[in-house]
Amino acid sequence: MYILFLDIIGFIKDGSKTYKPAVQDRSAIHPDLAALLQDCWSENPEIRPSIRRVRLNTESYLKVKGSLVDQMMRMMEQYANNLEKLVQERTGMLEDANKRADKLLSQLLPSYVANELKLGRPVPPKTFKHASVMFSDIVGFTTICSSSTPIEVVTII
Repeated sequence: MYILFLDIIGFIKDGSKTYKPAVQDRSAIHPDLAALLQDCWSENPEIRPSIRRVRLNTESYLKVKGSLVDQMMRMMEQYANNLEKLVQERTGMLEDANKRADKLLSQLLPSYVANELKLGRPVPPKTFKHASVMFSDIVGFTTICSSSTPIEVVTII
């Protein structure tokens, strides 16, 4: 049997009948919280808990503390902390990648050339005792290479 909302209001107004809602699934909530609900709906006012007790118990069971603003601030702090941790992790990954790139660059080029390139300075062509490095841009180089042998590519330069 369904009780209409207006009927409930009528019961409360005239005091003729007490309406207590039932907890449908007691297994879904903490037993102490179910007992607190039961106490809140007690017909004896002496048994009913104070609002302070209700607040303290619900905070401890539902893990809710403080006002809505306090909860939002805690959530924002957690979010900021997670972001800081993520930034630290990504910064570490970037530093590792930079170290690997620097190591590779120093293995491929003489240290003077590698340092100048890292600083963004132009490197004038130089001759070294054991190797020469020339940086150049040849228009259509990919097309030329695709139709030439390796020896022909070397002799072009």
